[in-house]
Amino acid sequence: MSIEPKRQRQILLVEDEEAIAFPLQKILEKRMFSVEWKATGQSGLEAFKKQPSIDIVLLDIMLPDSSGWDILSSMNQFVKETGEGKNVNFIVLSADSRAEKRAKEEAVTFLPKPIEIEELVLKMGGA
Repeated sequence: MSIEPKRQRQILLVEDEEAIAFPLQKILEKRMFSVEWKATGQSGLEAFKKQPSIDIVLLDIMLPDSSGWDILSSMNQFVKETGEGKNVNFIVLSADSRAEKRAKEEAVTFLPKPIEIEELVLKMGGA
């Protein structure tokens, strides 16, 4: 009986602030996640469409080129049209507490900034 090694979970981090994204990426990689970081909504959307193996999308709401809500809507539309990415766990990140209400309406997980790593890991399903 052979035991398959557990697959490293794939995270797409869409966050424009390097001071948040870089340390978050490093911490998650140390916890055995594979993290791809994109600094704009459009580049995040393109990466999402190219990688059906993504497990988790960490999505900032306030991006320089678009609203994170618009990117989330485009990602959901892609899932509907292609069937790819239907098991992705979306987690929206924002310092704006009003985003929590919208996250509930959109049926996605909300995480306030500043990000607490342990809370993030719990919302991602543990590490």
